[in-house]
Amino acid sequence: MQHPKSLALLGAVCSLTVAAAGSLPRGVGPEFISHYQSKEFTCIANPSIVISIDRVNDNTCDCPDGSDEPGTAACAFIDPLSPEQPLYGSPSGTTNATRTLPGFWCNNKGHIGGYIPFTFVNDGICDYDVCCDGSDENGSANGVKCENRCAAIGKEYRRLAEERKKAHAKAIVKKQEMIKQASELRQQAEARVTALEKDVKDLEVKKGELEREYARVQNEEAVYDFDAYIPPFIRDVLHDKIRIVRKWLISNGMMADPATDGSESSAVKAAREAAEGAAQELSHKTRELEQEGSDLQKDFGPSDIFRAIQGKCAEIDAGEYTYELCWLDKTLQKSKKGHASSNMGNYARIDIAIADEEDRVDGKSLGSGPRMVMRYENGQTCWNGPQRRTDVWLGCAETEEIWRVSEAEKCVYKLEVGTPAACEDETVKKSHEKDEL
Repeated sequence: MQHPKSLALLGAVCSLTVAAAGSLPRGVGPEFISHYQSKEFTCIANPSIVISIDRVNDNTCDCPDGSDEPGTAACAFIDPLSPEQPLYGSPSGTTNATRTLPGFWCNNKGHIGGYIPFTFVNDGICDYDVCCDGSDENGSANGVKCENRCAAIGKEYRRLAEERKKAHAKAIVKKQEMIKQASELRQQAEARVTALEKDVKDLEVKKGELEREYARVQNEEAVYDFDAYIPPFIRDVLHDKIRIVRKWLISNGMMADPATDGSESSAVKAAREAAEGAAQELSHKTRELEQEGSDLQKDFGPSDIFRAIQGKCAEIDAGEYTYELCWLDKTLQKSKKGHASSNMGNYARIDIAIADEEDRVDGKSLGSGPRMVMRYENGQTCWNGPQRRTDVWLGCAETEEIWRVSEAEKCVYKLEVGTPAACEDETVKKSHEKDEL
């Protein structure tokens, strides 16, 4: 059960007050104490109804909102969303009402106080994970009573909390290192773009010059084609001499051999190859420039932080599959049997979404509040289904690791992943909150 931080703090502040009020009814939370300190009790949501204090916690619902039973399960089923059912002894006569109290308050001295559902009260089970002082069982159910374990549980909780605090501090250091590395990588990418822009500009000039040189050499070779310029009436006379001259020109690479269709002289060939080489190099550099430019426009998260781990991968074994996340690339589902793999999505963007999960003892949870979600889309098409896609929810951790994987709906996967990139510096956070106030 998740305990609101403000409520836990209030419980700690009010613990002495609760302890001092020996006559305070069982199960009353700190914010409701004032309602139970007189000889008569006024129903909290129905002030027109007043009963004597000895009718509080008598296992009968005297108030429509159930506020007269803070320490029993008598009014546990009061719910405005439930179908109307008779609730004998209640002034409203039905369970279809609004309950005022959030639950049974466990003071949990030595640990953290909090509310538990009324259905947990006197059910014969010691709910130490949420009510470590055992106050939820007073012997009414088969004589079950629970010992107070808050001292040991609170001590272990504080030890784990200190470990999480230290791990968080290390994660913040790692995050700063990632931001620094990402900044350096971006500067390198920007420098490559600048260099490539210069290369492309120079190659465009070079390509133009070589193309003009190629045209010039082709024109010069045409001048050496004597047959095209000798008048017919003297061609026979000079034919033998021209043959000798042509042979000499061909052998010296100054003109093409007409015996071979499409042939060219070595000079023309060299000029053509130089022009083509420049064109190919220009095309290659242009593609490089486009790729580098696209990389600079890519969403690498706040401060470009994910640039530091781009291309790195993390895995988790889950039943018959191994799931792999490659940062800013793709997600994969690998079969352990046939060694086949399915693309679960390609990186598209980063969004912000609201998480609402209970904190785990090991700290490997998303918790509650805004969280970064990396969207991986347009994966391999499912059998008789849509294209696979994956939502990668990010939580704070000292290293990159996949915590859990689930299939929210057909071919839509959810990965819960820890990374230093998702950690928030509490000092900075408190400073911002103070500024806002």
